Amino acid sequence: MSTSKIEAWLRPDSLEEALSILALKRDDVAPLGGSTSIARMAGIQRRFMMDLRGVGLNTIEIGDGDAGAGFALIGASASLTALGRHEALNAAFCGVFARMADTAASEPLRNMITAGGNAFQAFTWSELPPILLALNASFEFARKEGRRALGADDFYQGHPRTKRRPDELLTGIRVPLGDPKVEVLYDRFSLARND
Repeated sequence: MSTSKIEAWLRPDSLEEALSILALKRDDVAPLGGSTSIARMAGIQRRFMMDLRGVGLNTIEIGDGDAGAGFALIGASASLTALGRHEALNAAFCGVFARMADTAASEPLRNMITAGGNAFQAFTWSELPPILLALNASFEFARKEGRRALGADDFYQGHPRTKRRPDELLTGIRVPLGDPKVEVLYDRFSLARND
């Protein structure tokens, strides 16, 4: 890939506009949610940075799916802080997201780190990948031509960055609601609170 400098910082106002940009520019665009990992993108050169904060992917919803099967839909731009504070989400999953957020990074970083970025980058310190694997989550992608979902087992088979097509975005993470009698536990071993 070329060593060209960033030509523009794009700020689409809707998901449709973001998908149109990706359809036109494909490999030249780096989609960014919270932008906390941009400094760690060594060797990844893009001509355009696309700020996704204005496209409405920061929601968290609890809903009913087909045949009454419930689910939580976490928008890719929802912050770790939002996951930790969402009462219905934490009630549905025994507070696992609140405990995760309590030990993740520092408070300013938790406000910036997005669910999609934490799951997608899969750094060794990323909190969400083991939780999403254990909860049998699926990852929702969108592009101009349509949408697709990929289960966590497939998403984490190899590095997640290899799973996104150049013209699509990770828009959300769908987590099926489990048996309310089953407790979900999360613990993180560390030498210090944010280690």
